[in-house]
Amino acid sequence: MPLKLLGSFWDHPYRVLGFSDRSGAGVWATGRLLAEDQTGMIHMASASGSEEIIQEGFSGAPVWDEQEEAVVGMVSRVIAWTSPPSSRPLMMPLRRLCESWPPLDNYIARPPAAPVIVTQAPAEPFIEQEWQAGQLVTIAGGQYLLTERLREERRADPPALERWYLARPFPPKQRGGGRGVQRVLIKQIVLRLPVAEGRRLVQQLRDESKLLKRLPAHAIFPALLVAESGSQSFTLVQRYPPGQPLSRCFPEQDQPADLFRARALLRALPPFCRQLAALHRLGVAHRYLCGESLIVELRQHARPVLRLRDLGLVTRPACPGEGPVGYAAPEQRSGRYRVPGSDLYQLGALLYHLLTGKRPSAFMYELPPPSSLQSQLPQALDPVLLRALEQEPERRWPDLEAFAAALDAVLQDWHLLAGRC
Repeated sequence: MPLKLLGSFWDHPYRVLGFSDRSGAGVWATGRLLAEDQTGMIHMASASGSEEIIQEGFSGAPVWDEQEEAVVGMVSRVIAWTSPPSSRPLMMPLRRLCESWPPLDNYIARPPAAPVIVTQAPAEPFIEQEWQAGQLVTIAGGQYLLTERLREERRADPPALERWYLARPFPPKQRGGGRGVQRVLIKQIVLRLPVAEGRRLVQQLRDESKLLKRLPAHAIFPALLVAESGSQSFTLVQRYPPGQPLSRCFPEQDQPADLFRARALLRALPPFCRQLAALHRLGVAHRYLCGESLIVELRQHARPVLRLRDLGLVTRPACPGEGPVGYAAPEQRSGRYRVPGSDLYQLGALLYHLLTGKRPSAFMYELPPPSSLQSQLPQALDPVLLRALEQEPERRWPDLEAFAAALDAVLQDWHLLAGRC
């Protein structure tokens, strides 16, 4: 029942979850809300045996829990209380306590007893910290300079914050000390309430860090550098591949594809497919292969190298409409996916876009053979690519190794010069 419906504020017990200035971990604070004095201070007493008291306001409107017989909610901050165990009365500004509460003027019914004033002002707790480019953050004892925000999503159900940032280790490596780690990708989930669905989000990111450890090192997969687990959060830091997103190599809208560029990138695809098959052998699929999640490194006098920015949706359950816009496999629209069929379709869609300048999703009915849109493309490529883009997963190539072998055979007969993005 919302607190404002009780008709009285006096003498309500509270049981709230907050974040401690001592450890940064979520703790329960219990006690009793007493009254408000003429200066606008709220008086309360922490329960005997409770080591923490409320110091900052609720981060959501609190409610009256009939089973607990207490005001229950989640507060922004609690602080340690070190006086001898007793009723331990205290007071704090009303505005801090009721950021999200209804006005309490009509609910106060009892004059206060002699209070103890809380003056300690600890640093902002971890859950409330805002990130922005140019900021230094500390993760697992290391410092990172945030350079670019890739994603920051505040979820309502479950109440959580998910963010991805590009960053650089700080301080940067000294000249002459080798290349080292130039850029990292930081992925973080922070829960605002300890609900079961939120804990599943944290577990998914934790499972991703475990999977990164199982995949081959020095391959197309990002290397896990560090992971940090909190009471209601999980953060992983992984190496960001050198190069640029593949999307920067796509043709401009309504412009013909650059076949010199396309052939150079096509040469990078067979070895990429063979290494991605290691993920499929573990029984999982990436499911989010697109121009932003593939990073291409261009090399002088050598074929380009494709690598994964991240592991996509590999630890998340399937849901209808998942996958990258314009490249998702047909079965993903209905909340299904296949290993390796869905990844194979996405790679075929990316290649079709690179070679023709058009996404397969631009065609409502039958998909035109690539050579009918680009006359300089070898016709031998048509059946290879169209098989990867079959609507039914069973009609596609059986695995990525077979797709890679077919692409290699086409490349041997295609004698255009390699280009550069």
